Amino acid sequence: MAEEKERKELPQVDPIGTVNIDYIEVLGEKAKDLAENYIEYLGGKLENIFPLYDMYIVAKSNVLDRIVLDYIFNLDNDDMFRELVDYELTPLAKEQKCKTEFLNHIKQEKRKRKERIKKQQEEERKKYFSEVQKLHPYYGKPLSKNVIRDILIENYIDISYNQATRKIELSKSDLLSPYPRENQLSVLPTILYDICKENEVTGLPTGLKMITNYLNNLALENRYNPILDMLKKYKNDNESYLQQIYNILNLTDDLQKELLRKWLIQCVALAHNTTENPVQAEGVLVLQGLQAKGKTSFFRKLAGKREWFIEGASIDVRNKDTIINALSGWICELGELDSTLKKEQAELKAFITQSFDNIRLPYAPTFTTNPRTTSFCGTVNEEKFLKDTTGNRRFWVIPITFIDKEKLHKLTEEDIFNMWGYIENLYQKDNNSFRLADFELQKLNAKNEEYKTELPFEQEVLSLLDFNKSVELWNYYSPAEISMCIRSQNLGNCTAKQVGTILSKLQKSYKDMNKKRTKQGYKYFLPLNIGEIERLINRHLL
Repeated sequence: MAEEKERKELPQVDPIGTVNIDYIEVLGEKAKDLAENYIEYLGGKLENIFPLYDMYIVAKSNVLDRIVLDYIFNLDNDDMFRELVDYELTPLAKEQKCKTEFLNHIKQEKRKRKERIKKQQEEERKKYFSEVQKLHPYYGKPLSKNVIRDILIENYIDISYNQATRKIELSKSDLLSPYPRENQLSVLPTILYDICKENEVTGLPTGLKMITNYLNNLALENRYNPILDMLKKYKNDNESYLQQIYNILNLTDDLQKELLRKWLIQCVALAHNTTENPVQAEGVLVLQGLQAKGKTSFFRKLAGKREWFIEGASIDVRNKDTIINALSGWICELGELDSTLKKEQAELKAFITQSFDNIRLPYAPTFTTNPRTTSFCGTVNEEKFLKDTTGNRRFWVIPITFIDKEKLHKLTEEDIFNMWGYIENLYQKDNNSFRLADFELQKLNAKNEEYKTELPFEQEVLSLLDFNKSVELWNYYSPAEISMCIRSQNLGNCTAKQVGTILSKLQKSYKDMNKKRTKQGYKYFLPLNIGEIERLINRHLL
């Protein structure tokens, strides 16, 4: 009898179907080697393998054999399968039966495996979401303000409303860091919507309106006013802080000092403005002087913080965007004041002294009425810039010949805050101390005459008058009569309405001028200096 080949020892397999743990660990790495070893273990040659069917029956109760058979009878390799079943000892019928049962077994195992995996995945999913719920308290809940608050807290996002700048502010957060700072507020609702969707928050609308409304509510709940906080912290009674400002502008005139002091108090008063105790601004502080004197730099420094100052705002009362921009700071500089005033916008003059503003804030669903907290200032290069004959009392003009820029730039934020703290002390002593007294208003109106621009045909009207003429020689004339004189002298096609406006302006400068009401309208007491014109008027009257 031929010497039997030495057979390689394989790990023992429990007939119940369990497999040695060590064998399982190497099964994935050495499947091919195991299969070859098994063939050699059975006889060393394929023709010595006992019938395939019997082998399959053994394999059904043996996990190891079944796995090895999966490799040997690789269904992707039909040639190998035929080679194994085409021997005399394996009848075709037995082959078909074995193959069918083998394939059925594979299908059954695949189905069981899928069910097992599905069940395992479901268990893992339940376990995951139970853990998620512990981490995300808003998971699966209906959309609400509290859900949005929880998401913000979870991502370390603080949201607040700055009453000084009228803006919603967000703290720095890793969630928003991929986006530019100026765009984070606009992308936040979309980010929150996606987080809600991922965590199966119910009641999500198709749009972002509800989320933005919740953000607006949360911001208003955390509103604050940094200016009021500053005024309270730095309140003092040291007048030297204000004297520093006088020195920087080189102010010596008492009226100019008073205009600046009262405008500063007005800024503080507007910072305290509320619906219950409304405040109406008195005027706009205007620095008039040559270009590059540092007028805008002065106001910028005076505001304390850069975000509290709006530079060069252009206001169109019919454009809500320009209004919102102008009101987004504590102190707003009206840009190109001389050009703005040339537009003759009566609405602008009324706007400057409004106590409330009807605007729509970011994320707010509707327009709301908010107390005015912004005080206006202006800078102008031209000397003649006041055009209106009425309403100029709103413009508190201080002519500037020199600004000490060195002293201005040396002022620290602490110095500015201390100055405002002193102004706060003045305001608390008298809440109306920013209003001009009657004698101050008279001085202001007289001074503002120097800054008025000439009206159309003003020189032509003046050419007909001689204010050196004795008052006994003056007489009453209507604007229509003066208009006729200008046309008769070929000085231009001037209307009676234009003459009336000019005479009203001149009346403020010449105390002997007065007017009286007649059946034909108002007549002005004037010193006409051309006898021929007087005769023309008298002939016309006759």
